[in-house]
Amino acid sequence: MQSNGFCGYPEKRDACFDFFCDAFRGIFKGDMKTLIIAEKPSVAVDIAKVIGGLKKTGDYYEGEDYIVGNALGHLLELACPDAYEVKRGKWTFAHLPVLPPYFDLKPIAKAGEKLKNLKKLIHRKDVGLIINACDAGREGELIFRYIMQATKNDKPIKRLWLQSMTPAAIREAFAHLRTDEEMVLVAIYKGAFSLRISSP
Repeated sequence: MQSNGFCGYPEKRDACFDFFCDAFRGIFKGDMKTLIIAEKPSVAVDIAKVIGGLKKTGDYYEGEDYIVGNALGHLLELACPDAYEVKRGKWTFAHLPVLPPYFDLKPIAKAGEKLKNLKKLIHRKDVGLIINACDAGREGELIFRYIMQATKNDKPIKRLWLQSMTPAAIREAFAHLRTDEEMVLVAIYKGAFSLRISSP
């Protein structure tokens, strides 16, 4: 039996065509939002104003294409490697330095709720890209990378490198988003991480 028309039936051709068009629009264009994470609330407000058309929902701003959230400075810190026994659990200067194979992270006091909220935004199904809008520098990079590590983010990341908070500077930074490979960001993160684990 020979099939006539798209999807087998002529009368369903237009409906099927519209369905697939809508599906491809959702995959390649619309419906996927960009999450911007600033380092502090005041920066999130400035970015939201420049984007325009965003409505505040809880502790973040959301519009048709963008969500703007923020940290509160550092949300996480290195956890003491208690899992590694040192001379039957006795930590003394005589047994230092201790270099465990990895360092866990733990939320800073009173930062747990903020981290939980950011994790929900990061893992939303309609979020396809995350923009790092934390302060331009090693500390800002470390704050953002800790959040990505703790929330187990696997979505692509771009960098909004802000040298000034004027509307013109924010628009200029958005026009020139950086990739993770640019500006040696990995080296910046590693430098900040090294400073953190070597600090008393």
